[in-house]
Amino acid sequence: MGDKFKLPHIASEALRARVMRDLVRVQDFMLPMAGGAESPEFSSIVNVLGEAFRENDQRFTEEAALNWANDFKFPMEVYTTDLNDFIRLDMSLESLVRLRQESTREDRMNLSRVNNLNLLDSEWKSRLVAMADGIPIITPPSFVPSNVPPKLRQKYLRLAPAINKSIYELYKNKLIVILPTSFAKNVKGVHFSALHWTLQSDKEQGRTLADPSSGSNPLNTPEAKKLIDRVCGQIVHPTIDDMMNMLISMVEQRGSFRKIMLWKRDMAGAFTLLNILPEYVRLCAFELTNDLTMFYISGFFGHCSLPSFFNVVTKVVESAIQLRIRGSCCMYVDDLCGVSDEESLESDLQESGLVITALTGPKSLAVHKDRKGRKIDWIGWGIDMDLETVSVSRKNLLKCLHGFFFIDLDGYVAVKVIEKLASWCSRYSIILTTLKPLSVTLHGEHAGMKNRKVQKLLSVEAKVVCWIWRAFLILIALKPDCFARKIMSFRHFETSFRIEYDASLTGLGIIISIRLGGKWSHIKVISLTVPYALNGDPGYQNTMEFLAVALSVCVIRAMGYDQLGLDLIGDNTTSLSWAKYNRFKRGRSLRATLLFMRITSVFGMRINFADHLAGERNTVCDALSRGVTPQELGFIDESITSVEEFTWIGKFLDLCNPTQELLDSEKDFISFWVGLSEFCSEL
Repeated sequence: MGDKFKLPHIASEALRARVMRDLVRVQDFMLPMAGGAESPEFSSIVNVLGEAFRENDQRFTEEAALNWANDFKFPMEVYTTDLNDFIRLDMSLESLVRLRQESTREDRMNLSRVNNLNLLDSEWKSRLVAMADGIPIITPPSFVPSNVPPKLRQKYLRLAPAINKSIYELYKNKLIVILPTSFAKNVKGVHFSALHWTLQSDKEQGRTLADPSSGSNPLNTPEAKKLIDRVCGQIVHPTIDDMMNMLISMVEQRGSFRKIMLWKRDMAGAFTLLNILPEYVRLCAFELTNDLTMFYISGFFGHCSLPSFFNVVTKVVESAIQLRIRGSCCMYVDDLCGVSDEESLESDLQESGLVITALTGPKSLAVHKDRKGRKIDWIGWGIDMDLETVSVSRKNLLKCLHGFFFIDLDGYVAVKVIEKLASWCSRYSIILTTLKPLSVTLHGEHAGMKNRKVQKLLSVEAKVVCWIWRAFLILIALKPDCFARKIMSFRHFETSFRIEYDASLTGLGIIISIRLGGKWSHIKVISLTVPYALNGDPGYQNTMEFLAVALSVCVIRAMGYDQLGLDLIGDNTTSLSWAKYNRFKRGRSLRATLLFMRITSVFGMRINFADHLAGERNTVCDALSRGVTPQELGFIDESITSVEEFTWIGKFLDLCNPTQELLDSEKDFISFWVGLSEFCSEL
């Protein structure tokens, strides 16, 4: 492309040249993917990739962390302050912790704060009352603490100035106590775990983490997690469906998207807002350099109990705020997401802040992270009330673009990288719903591989899937008005259609009914012989069953219906699961599943219920699938039994042909996609 287009943010000349070649190729790939929308200019494609690499290239290294630390060494107070009080308190760690926690009690959650909120009685309030003054470190009866510290990791020794400087910040904020290791080892019942450190893309100091899962005697175990769940209850995070339903409810109340505002607030410190009960702090020992050991006296990231205990706070805060605001809210751990009309926006923001600080203290609100407006990011999703869409947040979208273009599709790729790409495909197919079946291909690339550092060559199918995602990620970044998902597409429709179906290896049998006046009435009965040479191979059975489902939604659409809910009744659990939960499998069904996802997403069809019927009770549809005509079974109304008006059935059967591979080449997939787009237009 000469010097006209460049990617100056990519330092490696070889990588820059490869990415530019890939961009030229993906532009050719993008036009048919756009499905009629105008393909972005090449300069725009280069610019968005440049932004992706600028934001996500590893900007900080271990050297950067050490430079940030500036040869930090613990000041003398760390060696003496806690030790002096420890000795004065008869070497009681519990007494020392009580002393330190009491000094910050007024600024943190406590039982008085909980009682003063006048919360409604609930199981979550009861749990919060029990943990208001501190949380236990729950261990199974078989756990035996160890006063032998794990060997300091080489990474810690290498980065000690940076890690210790971060720990000193915790010390100054009174979230830990520090004692000489020789004293810490003699604390009765003490248990040592190891520290961990990792790079961060946005912080030069990196991130210091506790690692109670490592070693032969870890705090984090499956047995401990089971006990924690009994005490704290199960964690159920709000999903994107929950959030969109919250928005849809507000839109329906107000009659439009106009004058509806979005907002979000964050709690500062999250797990650190909780105190650990003094008698359990002995289990939270971590050896440092310089013959020092720190004990967490507040919640910390790494222990398996903290998400569960903090979930109690989340549930109580969310419900308390919801009672005090005119809009609506939901909470994901420490992130509060809200929707209000223009008139109540400021009061709702104020009320939410009052609840948070009243419960967890005046320093528990990260005011600098407050956001409000018509366009906002909620936990990785970008919501736009003007476009009436939801998409991948810009930050996450750029991260995905960087990840998909950073890898060399023709070279060796680490299993952990393939896992990451597959995970993105699964998550973000919520927005690009038609691509959901393709995520199975990437998950299949690492299935059964335990060593995540191993590198392997991608299959041809996986390469094609990566090209598809590269194209669509660029399209959604540059044309969100066309490729982001409409918020209203998440709304629920009451069931108005019922599909009964069965399939053999030679044909499909379908009965479609509509609900009229509270009763079901047949509108189409179909017996269709397929032109495929399956040679009696039972491996095609699930695909044939799903083919009947896919044909049914096409028939309903061709009869002029859309934006609807429907129920399925069949004797094949696999096809029912695929249709209801979109949990597809790799292989012969890919064409049919892609068509099904495209039709249902474009025309707003939702599977509400999938009812399994015993095979011996599915006699009518079974007979239809084996060539028995509707008339022979007593269906005589020609308007119900005729399929002559569906001139597109031949194209449907060709598009869904399970005997033809789909991901053998980019050319084959593009041809299929163009045909699928034309098919949707014809319907």
